[in-house]
Amino acid sequence: MYLKRCMAVLLSVALALCLVLTGCGGSGPLTEVILDLLDGYYKNIAVDSDPDLEKALREAVDQGGTKEEILARIINSMNLTGSSIQFTGLGDGRQGDHALDVVFQLGTDPDAAARQAMAEWSRIFGSLPSDGQYEAHVSMVEENGGYYVAVDVTVVKAGRSNQDDEEDGPVVLTGISVSGDFKTKYHVGQPFETDGMVVTAYYSNSTSKPVPVTDYTVSPEKFENQVGDVTVTITYTEGDVTKTATVTVHVGPDPGYTIEGGTYMVYNADGLMAWAAAAKEKPSISCTLTNNIDLKERTWTPVGTSATDGYTGIFDGGNYAITNLEIYTSESSYQGLFGYVGSGTVKNLKLENVSITAENSQYVGAVAGYNCGRIENCEVSGSVSGGANVSGASSVGGVAGGNEGGEVVGCSSTASVTANGNSSRVGGVVGNNMINAIVAACYYETGTIIASGSDTNAGGVVGRNNGAQVVACYASCNITTKPDYKAGGVVGYNDKYGSPLEACYWAGSNKNGFGVGNNSNHTGATKVGDGVTWTAAVEDMNAKLSEEDISWKFAHNGDESSLPTLSN
Repeated sequence: MYLKRCMAVLLSVALALCLVLTGCGGSGPLTEVILDLLDGYYKNIAVDSDPDLEKALREAVDQGGTKEEILARIINSMNLTGSSIQFTGLGDGRQGDHALDVVFQLGTDPDAAARQAMAEWSRIFGSLPSDGQYEAHVSMVEENGGYYVAVDVTVVKAGRSNQDDEEDGPVVLTGISVSGDFKTKYHVGQPFETDGMVVTAYYSNSTSKPVPVTDYTVSPEKFENQVGDVTVTITYTEGDVTKTATVTVHVGPDPGYTIEGGTYMVYNADGLMAWAAAAKEKPSISCTLTNNIDLKERTWTPVGTSATDGYTGIFDGGNYAITNLEIYTSESSYQGLFGYVGSGTVKNLKLENVSITAENSQYVGAVAGYNCGRIENCEVSGSVSGGANVSGASSVGGVAGGNEGGEVVGCSSTASVTANGNSSRVGGVVGNNMINAIVAACYYETGTIIASGSDTNAGGVVGRNNGAQVVACYASCNITTKPDYKAGGVVGYNDKYGSPLEACYWAGSNKNGFGVGNNSNHTGATKVGDGVTWTAAVEDMNAKLSEEDISWKFAHNGDESSLPTLSN
């Protein structure tokens, strides 16, 4: 019977289409790609190119708009007055009728675009009555990051529509297509997202239905190492029949960060560099580390270079470490992870194996060259050096070079700190603590402080204290200066505007054995030993921190050969 013959044709067409969809198209001009796929696969469809169609498609696409607007322009341009049927109703068309359709496929692969267009048209072409005759003109143009594929089908001879499907046996799956507004841009490490994607199944009785997302599979599910245009295959099985369709997405390299609520969530060095570039343009952009970051072989330039572009966001290290931060510069500027912290906050950060050499810079510190904000719970190891060839006083610190009106709280350093210039202020934690600033609950241990120039102030915690506070801090280190210059176990120089030190302790050596290098005010700077123990020092420091309503506390295990630890 006719329907049985028709079913046989449809099955052969489906098989041919399956082969087409898994192979490659032509290698000639774009229109030839889709022409090669269609030519010869449908016995009752004669396929050819049409320059008029290609011209009309190009002009319609150049004007932009929706699919319906593009179709209307083509019909008007080609005077297709017989276009009285929809493409989906082609099988019911009358002799002389035109059916027109345009599809857009995103991507850079014309073969993939042609195959996808074929997949969308397969149900219509495969269901045409076998006793009908049709002419198909095709065209394919590249535009808007993808390909527009048009087909104009003329009914040469109308065939008979399917009649009694039940006589032809069971209804079977003949193909699937993919449409919808879904994500097509990814980066390495992201999974493919099906949100917005519509998978439609087509059947031998000319019906169709959407396929639930739980019923089909995608491959690859995650973009592990692919970069560039990647083909994703969608597979759907019903009964003994399996059909596939493909979409092309673009996969970029892993940026190393995501953005949540305006905050960069950074998990590798690329992400940190990207945040730094953004923060230099907009200093209020916050950052949170979600992993340890290794900056080895990366060139770092500080975030914030002056009071006008100082950092005002929140940088939360998440208690992760940035390792191998290296700065080697002869520029006269503020140097550190941050050059200048304005009203911003830097917290919960470890800087390991820092190597900073900034010989012509006035303010140098591992976390910040200059701080007017808040630095809390930061740990530093490595080496920090600066101060040579600077006109005027320079300030070099293990955590911050200068601290003006800012807070450095709950921080520690084991980094060696060196100031090579004259009139340097060099400290294990802060070089110069100035004007209403505070350094509290901080310590410097095991490192070495060297001030090689003339007229230097070198301290285990703070180099020079000027109108500021140093509260409940300790240092255990050796300080090397020229014989006639100021060195102190806690503060190198506490000028007449400096507040007395409160509950501070030190151990180690400096040239005069002073707790405060200028010997003007030793109050609060007590040397451990000679009857003063670290256990007693911890009790005194914690009492002062409680009095000042500072949540940080020191702890000691009772072994007087060990140093106190810090916790919050």
